[in-house]
Amino acid sequence: MASLTRLAEGLANELEPLGYVRESSRIAFVLVELDRRRVVGVQHWLDRMAFSVQLSDMASVNMQRHIMLEEFGGAMAYAYRDVGVAASVEQALADMRRYGMPWLEGAEVTTPALQQRSQIAAQFRGERLRDEGVQAFRRGEYRAAVAALQAAKTMTPLGLAGEKMLELARARALSEPGE
Repeated sequence: MASLTRLAEGLANELEPLGYVRESSRIAFVLVELDRRRVVGVQHWLDRMAFSVQLSDMASVNMQRHIMLEEFGGAMAYAYRDVGVAASVEQALADMRRYGMPWLEGAEVTTPALQQRSQIAAQFRGERLRDEGVQAFRRGEYRAAVAALQAAKTMTPLGLAGEKMLELARARALSEPGE
């Protein structure tokens, strides 16, 4: 953990003037306001020669946001095996200033890496919904098939077979007795 002393100092320089308090047991900073709690915490993985910085913004039970700082750049962690600890720490501090601080203040921060991740997630959800629609169609649950296939269509192309199945499911759902 001694190798991350510079990271702790850098985060302290950025966060303490804003009212964040460092927790003594680990590299973590907390800002508690009346109805909001913001946390910046560091996880160090010696076996992977990497560290990660987690940002949390908890305004209430209904509004909680969490993100790993390295996700803004598309990384899984700040790995220092090849570039060294100093370079990884400087990258983390630069990311904190560029993305982390605005994010903690409530801004919607987007980067190409986050947009790509969002697109991949939407495609995955669309494919899962398409599969659920196909299964519902095969079980004869045509209304459920229509709902799933229509939702999937908003996220990912259904393809010719999927479009035909949606058309058939609509027709069969209309011919079913009403609820």
